[in-house]
Amino acid sequence: MSCILLAWTLPPVLGLAFILFIHLLTPGQLARILAAPVEPAFILGTLVFALLYFQRFIRPIRDYLAEPGPATGQQALARMRRFPLDFWVVFLIYLLLAPASVMLSAAWYTDYSPAPVDWFRIHLVALIVSIIVGLPIFFRVLDLFGQSLSGLRLERPHVTLRTKVFLIGALVPLLIDTMLVQYYWTRTGFFTVETFFMWLLLEILAIGGSLIFVRSFGQSLAPLQQVVRSGLNPEVPLRITGGHSTDELGVLADDFRVLLEQRRNLERRLAQEKELAQVTLSSIGDGVITTDMEGRVRFLNPIAEYLTGWKAAHARGHSLTEVFSIVNELTRRPAMNPVERCLREGRIVGLANHTILVRTDGHEFAIEDSAAPIRDNDGSVIGVVLVFHDVTKAREMANRLSWQASHDALTSLYNRMAFEERLRQLVRYPEHPTGDDHHTLLYIDLDQFKVVNDIAGHTAGDEMLKQISGLMLHQVRETDMLARLGGDEFGVILTHCDLDHAMRVADGIHQALEDFKFSWDERLFRVGASIGVLEFRPGETSLTDLMSAADLACYSAKHAGRRRTHVYQVDDVHMQRHRNEMDWAARINDAVEEDRLVLYGQRIQRLDDDRVPPGLAFEVLVRMRGDDDTLIAPGVFLPAAERFDLISIVDRWIITRTFSLVAECVADNGADFISHCAINLSGGTLGDETLLPFIQSQLSLHNLPGHLFCFEITETTAISNFQAALRFIRDLKAMGCRFALDDFGSGLSSFSYLKNLPVDYLKIDGTFVRGIASDPVNRTLVGNINDIGHLLGKQTIAEYAEDADTLRELVELGVDFAQGYGIHRPEPLEGLLGCTSK
Repeated sequence: MSCILLAWTLPPVLGLAFILFIHLLTPGQLARILAAPVEPAFILGTLVFALLYFQRFIRPIRDYLAEPGPATGQQALARMRRFPLDFWVVFLIYLLLAPASVMLSAAWYTDYSPAPVDWFRIHLVALIVSIIVGLPIFFRVLDLFGQSLSGLRLERPHVTLRTKVFLIGALVPLLIDTMLVQYYWTRTGFFTVETFFMWLLLEILAIGGSLIFVRSFGQSLAPLQQVVRSGLNPEVPLRITGGHSTDELGVLADDFRVLLEQRRNLERRLAQEKELAQVTLSSIGDGVITTDMEGRVRFLNPIAEYLTGWKAAHARGHSLTEVFSIVNELTRRPAMNPVERCLREGRIVGLANHTILVRTDGHEFAIEDSAAPIRDNDGSVIGVVLVFHDVTKAREMANRLSWQASHDALTSLYNRMAFEERLRQLVRYPEHPTGDDHHTLLYIDLDQFKVVNDIAGHTAGDEMLKQISGLMLHQVRETDMLARLGGDEFGVILTHCDLDHAMRVADGIHQALEDFKFSWDERLFRVGASIGVLEFRPGETSLTDLMSAADLACYSAKHAGRRRTHVYQVDDVHMQRHRNEMDWAARINDAVEEDRLVLYGQRIQRLDDDRVPPGLAFEVLVRMRGDDDTLIAPGVFLPAAERFDLISIVDRWIITRTFSLVAECVADNGADFISHCAINLSGGTLGDETLLPFIQSQLSLHNLPGHLFCFEITETTAISNFQAALRFIRDLKAMGCRFALDDFGSGLSSFSYLKNLPVDYLKIDGTFVRGIASDPVNRTLVGNINDIGHLLGKQTIAEYAEDADTLRELVELGVDFAQGYGIHRPEPLEGLLGCTSK
């Protein structure tokens, strides 16, 4: 409003001053005019009218500035478009009436009598004042409007550049000519019709020149306007028709056209890249969800739609926790939102283990995922991309393998590995905060169970073991662990249990077995149990000593008459234990020195007849000949040899003797006669640093190629001595030897280490192979192990292939080799190789 105030206060001041300057009125006459009521009333009245009129005029603009919005914005723009017309109409009416008020006041209140020429002169003064005052104020108000309404889009110009150019180009020369005429008239007092027409001609020329300039300026603007209009419409080609302008605006229009073309090309490429990204995201097998900084969903690909149950259009704008509902598989509590953590930490994060995605229909998927921040060119995080995939089948398989690795396949009880691991934890670490823990171990050996197997067969024996397992489970607490340790041996860990309670549990087992009658083929069988009981505390003994003491207690119970319980006491068995240890050490040393170790061989058969390699494939087995010339099975003396660090001697004897027999056979029959000679190595031997040079010297001594021999190590040995095993395998493979991982599948840890062990064969543990024709669980496990081995590029050998049904199942599963009584019963190695040497 200050500009409006100036527009109505400056003209009277400048006009009256100009009247004095051109001597149209004297100072005295002007004083009497201002003292009279007409002129002051006119000035004050027009000022009040202008202020009230324009105060109301700009009200919509003030409303928009107070509350910006679409409705108020449109009203403000409408008023701004009306301003030029309203301003100049009101302002020019005011300037046309102002000379009349002065002339009438002079005639009424002074001795001045205005002539017609005086009326002309005073209107020239009004013209000069209107240009000097009105034009700058008009442009200033327009600038203020533009600053105030900068947030609104102008669909068309309210005052064109042509209008501004015309106003300046026409009115400024008009102002100059009029002021020169007034000055000339004042100084000379001479003004004729000729002078008037000369002034009028100059004004017409000024207006004409201004129009020419406006037209030229319009021609310069036209290409730029054309480029802008075509740039707003992507369907219209970017080109300039009607000729170029040759001035700066023409260059600007052409540059702007090039800029818009580049922008269109970039937009086209961006659209192609976006379409490619959309197709890629729609084609990949993982679910993809993107969110903004507030964690609201912006995009889902088809896989994400399927896994969450949400359509992308419906999910957009919803919180991720609504669309991506995840819980912990074990606790069923909501899992941590990975997007929130990613936004908080600004880095890639993954889901916690055991995460389940719950679809809208309640269906659940086990998933794995990662969330990564999305950054702009400045590196600022603008959102998150969440990538996840369904691992339900893989997790089910892993859970199944984990369960099978820790449980006995026949009885579904814990197996020996899980039992020893639990026992190892209790032996090492106290569970009670005060460390005052005491636990009890029960070692159970069934009495007369072999009779059932011999009379009714292994199938009956297996069924009996299942039923007995159920009976014993009812005698222990949920916090206790009952495990099948092998064959007819069981173990019970009674945690936080004193000896009295342990004896009650043992008595309960005895009573349950006493009442149990097993019926098979119209026959009744009864078994009892010998139970060794041992109380222990953390830190007082080792796992090996604990198991050995429990075994001795069980042996004492069996020796005392079976179906008894014996509590371990150190003094009772100390001398016997020492005597047994020395006896085994002496017997093994004597057997090596007296050459009473006997080598046997068992054939290994390729199951794919089309790919049977030439040459004999076999595994070297060892027996000990006792003092009474009976053969002692390796399961009897080899554990003792390992316990007393004599296994390295036994293994070296086996290697020496085997290499000698193989060399003799190759010399007689040629190198192609043997394709695969498997030799077992124990864990103690594997850690012997002198073993590698020893094998190398034996190969060199007998001039044997390394590829004939395959050394077998158990997975337990490989895992417990992983680095030593890895170095040993690599060094022997450099000599051409091959390696097999024996008893594979007996421990889940082997899966995590397998891909890092450069072995050539996996020997599937025989406890899984036996009975696969009738046990779907074992069949599935063998198939899974075989598939994993083939996936890692390793061949598989199944042990304990004892009958035609088992062999048929192994062929169907795609196992490469088989070994067992169903193929070949072990025979002396000399006979297998056809050697004649002693």
